[in-house]
Amino acid sequence: MNLSLIYLTISLPIITISMVVTQTHIEKVWEKQLKDWRHHLFIILCFTTFYILQTVCIANVTIFTFKAIAYMYVIPTIMLLRNKQHIWWFLLFITPLIPLLIDLDLKRYSFINIPATLLQISSIALICFILNHCQNLSYQVKYIIALYSGSLIHFVRLYIENELHLTFLIALTIGTTVTIIGESWRYYFESQHEEAIAKLHYESKRDELTGLLNFRAFTQEMKNLSKRPNITNTYIGAIDIDHFKVINDTYGHLNGNIVLHTFSKKLKHEIDKAFAPNCFVYRFGGDEFSIVIFNANPEQIIAALNNVEQYFRDNFIKLPDNKTKIKFSFSCGFTKHLSNEHFYDTLERADDLVYKVKNNGRGKILTD
Repeated sequence: MNLSLIYLTISLPIITISMVVTQTHIEKVWEKQLKDWRHHLFIILCFTTFYILQTVCIANVTIFTFKAIAYMYVIPTIMLLRNKQHIWWFLLFITPLIPLLIDLDLKRYSFINIPATLLQISSIALICFILNHCQNLSYQVKYIIALYSGSLIHFVRLYIENELHLTFLIALTIGTTVTIIGESWRYYFESQHEEAIAKLHYESKRDELTGLLNFRAFTQEMKNLSKRPNITNTYIGAIDIDHFKVINDTYGHLNGNIVLHTFSKKLKHEIDKAFAPNCFVYRFGGDEFSIVIFNANPEQIIAALNNVEQYFRDNFIKLPDNKTKIKFSFSCGFTKHLSNEHFYDTLERADDLVYKVKNNGRGKILTD
């Protein structure tokens, strides 16, 4: 009996959470690597196969130890509350049928009351459905409510059938608590991992100083843009701050960074205000910036850039010493992306326009 209690309170919760880990990894493959219906079918088969094996494993341990189903609904309950794949509704309802269908000849599971079991599953499914629609509840709160509710429903059913024993009640309650603790840790590490990956992904596409998109992001976004059928009138602009080397040499690189940060912030604000979400703002390095705007016309772009130019014409940038003030201008060239033209070629044409501006007095916006 002591061994049975260990199984129910410690071993099975650990096994169950390990199985949840497996399913969450398969789920992530489903989300990221689907290419066609064959991949979709393959992932569904993986989901179902692994779940059948997991259910049979849990059934063998719980039914032979306590002659009762326990923990078999934990995996689909947790996966349902993740609210990512609808297949878990189907897997939840077929859960009690899995051991029966596999073991028809031996009749080891013939004591299972199928109607009562289906009613129990329906109650668990209803709870999951309600919790998934409670937007103000966190995932942690949802699975705590669902798992304890599932145990309570199980206890009520056993009580009605005169099969509830105090030892089983205590052991399953403790086991459910251990499962919740295990899922809390699993979810914590999963969240930390996802946040770290998201941060790395964000930083890989951002300029560290200004927070603008970088050249790597430009390459990726242009690939994505070329695949979008509803894109028209795409313009690419190249922008340089005039005499930025003089600013750096005169005021120092740290103060030069303040100029870059201030300029990028204003540039992004004006471009986003006029064109978001149909625009991107980049810093490629040094004082070299770029803009990509689509579904717009040249007059709108010139107006937005003139707002930036007017702002820096009328306002100084104050340095940290509160004494030094810097005023500067910028040169810009932008051009329309031509059909069947590579985006890099469009950017190069915009760059050529910037050099024309610089050779003719700077501080202007030029288009072809």
